[in-house]
Amino acid sequence: MDTAFWEKIWALFMSAPGTFIVFAIVIFGLGLGLGRFTYTQELQSARDSASRYRAALGIEPGSAGALVELTNRELKSKAFIVVERLRAIDNKKNKKISDIQQNKSLDDARKNEQSDNMLRELNDEYLSTVRNDAFNIDFELRERLGPQAVAGIIGVNPRIMSDDGASINLLQLIPESHPIFNMGFIGVLANGIDQMAKLLPD
Repeated sequence: MDTAFWEKIWALFMSAPGTFIVFAIVIFGLGLGLGRFTYTQELQSARDSASRYRAALGIEPGSAGALVELTNRELKSKAFIVVERLRAIDNKKNKKISDIQQNKSLDDARKNEQSDNMLRELNDEYLSTVRNDAFNIDFELRERLGPQAVAGIIGVNPRIMSDDGASINLLQLIPESHPIFNMGFIGVLANGIDQMAKLLPD
């Protein structure tokens, strides 16, 4: 572009500066709006992907809605992480019970007291860290496998339908305030999720 071109542009601008300013503002506003829309869409997509990966890797709990978005491979990865956490609590329970029972300095009453306290502590850990995640995964695995496939897995506890039509793992009916029952069946829950996850195709 030569000097004459810019001189013509400048002359045109000087003849109607208001029109050019309004035009520039409109173009700038449209560009800014389009840029923000594109950036917002890309940012939301990145957040959704990050949330899926965080759930699959066990970094954050997987809500029922988040688990639906996971691929079979991602769900299996999440399931195995939850199984490890359940079994860690179960192993901790078994070791502490063994230690208490083998402690010859304690009478039976004291052993029972320590066992009850230990079960309550582990139950609190179970409720706050893994219970909801475990049942959400249990539900999603059952949905993807189907009732016939799940029924063929030995050791998986049954589920029932609630009054509102929701599917409930039988273990979910155990009151949260009963650590003896929760801790007694935590290994069953872990084994069921483990078996279903192994059966799920990639």
